[in-house]
Amino acid sequence: MFDLRACSHVFFQLSVPVFSFFTKNIGVEIDGLAKYIETYIIFLMNMKALKFVGSSLDDVRNFPEEVRRVAGFELRAIQNGLEPRDWRAMQSIGPGVKEIRIHVLGEWRVIYVAKLSDAVYVLHAFHKKGQKTNKSDIELARRRLKQIGGSL
Repeated sequence: MFDLRACSHVFFQLSVPVFSFFTKNIGVEIDGLAKYIETYIIFLMNMKALKFVGSSLDDVRNFPEEVRRVAGFELRAIQNGLEPRDWRAMQSIGPGVKEIRIHVLGEWRVIYVAKLSDAVYVLHAFHKKGQKTNKSDIELARRRLKQIGGSL
C-alpha cells in the first residue's frame, strides 16, 4: 500500500531549514508567514493518511487528468474529515464503505472506507460504463476490504 501522508513529513523537513535561513540571515519580518506555516503543519498532522489497496493507485493514475484532479480534491476532503460532494454508501461491500461519484468525461467511481481510525483506504477506482455497478467491481472492493481487516 502507498501512504501519501509521508509527503507532509518531507515538507516539514524541507521548510524548517529554509524558514530558519530567512529569519536569521535576511532578518525579514515574517510573523504572518510563520503563523501560516505553523497552521499548515498542524493541519497536515491532523489529516488521516491515505492508503491505496491493490492496484487502486494505478487505477486512479490511469484516470484522465481532469478526473484525477477531482478525485484528488475529494480524497483530500475525506482525509480532513469532510464528505465528498457526491457520494453514496456502498453497504453491499461493507459497513462504512462509500463511493465518490465523479461526473467528468463520463462516470467515474472511487470506492473507499474512512471509518477505520488509522487511514482512509481507497479500495477500488474505475470508469463506470452502465447504470449499475458491475458485480466484479463490487467483489473486488469486498476482497480488498477483507485484505485490510475490514468486516462485512
